[in-house]
Amino acid sequence: MCIRRAVSAVSAVGAALTLLCAPLLGQRTDELPVGARVRVTVDRDTWSRGILVPVGQFTGTLVLANADSLHVNQSRVNELKVIDWAHVKRLEVYDGTASRGRSARRGAKYGFIAGAAVSTVLLLTAANRSDSGSDISWISPSGEALLIAVPLTLVTTGIGAIIGLSGGRDRWRAVTPRAP
Repeated sequence: MCIRRAVSAVSAVGAALTLLCAPLLGQRTDELPVGARVRVTVDRDTWSRGILVPVGQFTGTLVLANADSLHVNQSRVNELKVIDWAHVKRLEVYDGTASRGRSARRGAKYGFIAGAAVSTVLLLTAANRSDSGSDISWISPSGEALLIAVPLTLVTTGIGAIIGLSGGRDRWRAVTPRAP
């Protein structure tokens, strides 16, 4: 009897804590830290302290996010913009720069795909040819195409990797545009 009451009491306390904390589950407390670099997309023209904020996107530093509005210091012109939450279409927080290695791998992948596609067309064209067309009689047309296709694919893969290395892109994490 005493054990049943203890289990019931613990269950009741656990259920109460679960119900009280349920709204907090799934929320991230660090989504809008003050001082974070943010990118704001405004859905229609709005006025902020006598200054027109046109439709579009701008980047700045988060100064304050309250129940009514979002306060962002715009980076380029160093002016504070206060935007009502109703006008914020999209809000993103800066999440760092993509690594150069990842960008190089992605570029190499696209270079390989392009080289393989051109090489496939080259090999299919050569397979349909019946005459050798070269002075080397011991190599078939498919063999000649293969001698060109493999280095071509390697070169386009390398070019893609170099292009991928040249640019690191900023990463942005989307945040639900609502008042905290």
